[in-house]
Amino acid sequence: AFFSDIVRLHGIPQSMVSDRDPVLTSKFWSELMRLSGAKLHMTSAFHPQSDGQTEAANK
Repeated sequence: AFFSDIVRLHGIPQSMVSDRDPVLTSKFWSELMRLSGAKLHMTSAFHPQSDGQTEAANK
């Protein structure tokens, strides 16, 4: 879904904000972000306000 929905339409993102979801903290995603030059920003753990802002920004 990431490649078919996001990258195909918008290109590789310059940065992404994550709520520390295990999918985006995996070795695969870390390496993909590094190779593409994108920055992966993580919100603070156990901080519901940040998580809500992240979810709203990603919609």
